[in-house]
Amino acid sequence: MYRESMQRSGMPEDVIGATEPYVWESEADGTLKKARPYTPEYRHEVEGDIAEASVEFIERASKTTQPFFLYVGWTHTHYPTLPAQEFQGKSRIGAYGDAVMELDFRTGQVLDAIKAAGNEDNTIVIWVSATRRLRQPARSTRATASTAPSAASSATRWKGRSARWA
Repeated sequence: MYRESMQRSGMPEDVIGATEPYVWESEADGTLKKARPYTPEYRHEVEGDIAEASVEFIERASKTTQPFFLYVGWTHTHYPTLPAQEFQGKSRIGAYGDAVMELDFRTGQVLDAIKAAGNEDNTIVIWVSATRRLRQPARSTRATASTAPSAASSATRWKGRSARWA
């Protein structure tokens, strides 16, 4: 819940402060620190910040000889669907379509950084979406063997090794 909705529900300030959502960052030693509150206003900007941080990490890590792992946790297209201003009104299907367009663009920024760093040929990219197909309703609230194929679509790229990019 966002601060505003917690206040509207009459939650005490000390509870709000303890439960307010934050964006967290990790220090090099693994220590976590609060970076900023996760507000509806920031929701519009978060994908760009995730892409920027990912690109910066790829650039830094690529300067070493050590292999590295990067997990990018996109927030689109989860509710609330609030794309960045430059993507609002770009699709023909509203905010959800705008968010998908932004997600595609931000994914491209990360893939471009991998290529620019000279790591395209030795990087495995696994892109997974946990979004259920709209035509297939869930049979229950838990994933099962029958719902798994519709609950997590994915694409894998390993340039020069996977058929499509060989």
